[in-house]
Amino acid sequence: MKTKELIAFFEHIRYQIVCYPAVGTPVLPASVGSGFMLDYKGETLFVTADHVVNTHDKQVRRLDKYAAIQTNFIALDENGQYGSILVTLGGIVFCTHFKVDMNTGQVTELPLFDGAFVVMNDFQKNAKYVTNEIELDGVHINAGESKTRLDESCICKANPDDEYFAYGRVRFNYVQGSNGQIFLASQLIYHDGLKYVHDEGNYYVLKYPKHVVVEDWKGLSGSPVINHDGGLIGIACAVNDVTDEIWVKKIQAMMPLFDAEIMTGKMNAPAGGNQDKA
Repeated sequence: MKTKELIAFFEHIRYQIVCYPAVGTPVLPASVGSGFMLDYKGETLFVTADHVVNTHDKQVRRLDKYAAIQTNFIALDENGQYGSILVTLGGIVFCTHFKVDMNTGQVTELPLFDGAFVVMNDFQKNAKYVTNEIELDGVHINAGESKTRLDESCICKANPDDEYFAYGRVRFNYVQGSNGQIFLASQLIYHDGLKYVHDEGNYYVLKYPKHVVVEDWKGLSGSPVINHDGGLIGIACAVNDVTDEIWVKKIQAMMPLFDAEIMTGKMNAPAGGNQDKA
């Protein structure tokens, strides 16, 4: 795919996540991020970064916010305000493991890597997800076009001969409209020319061809990272503005966790029926 085709492809496969405080009456998002849907072994998964949907303090996760997918489908609420319908991401699986002290019985949660996913139920995967109207680098996308999913056939390994890409919304800020309503504005951005450097455990390290400006990446966490052919290598996770490197979680490293969660769901399903996960 050429650049214009890749931008159009990204707009249809990347989903915006908004997170609200778990306590109190939410009005404006506490944080934002990216994610994507992946058809995998008969299920549809929503995949993102752990730090998008949770707060981390000294490597300790706090479940202090809830996450939702922004559908971009605009509707009128009971207060006469127009807004995008949100689909709550319940049942999030976090990529961690546990250490048990056999002498004291104390259980410590240890981060495996910065990944999270949901095995989506019918409501979550069949909601009306549509595109925003966008203009970027000569590409025009109409509002209201149906979003789509990736599938497991596109999963591949990173290699030094390919070039990789990331896309999404950054530089979020609150803006007051002419009617006095506060809304969240952002800038659409496309990063190209990323080259594979080396593996680092469950991550790929990619080199960005320009200087990394952190503000131009905030909001892309959880976004798919793909090559020219739409091959998926992983999930945008972190950047380094000293080395100009981008850290990408390997999607293949998450596949055993996908398998385990899908198998657990089947084992726990009522006999003669399917279990609807929330």
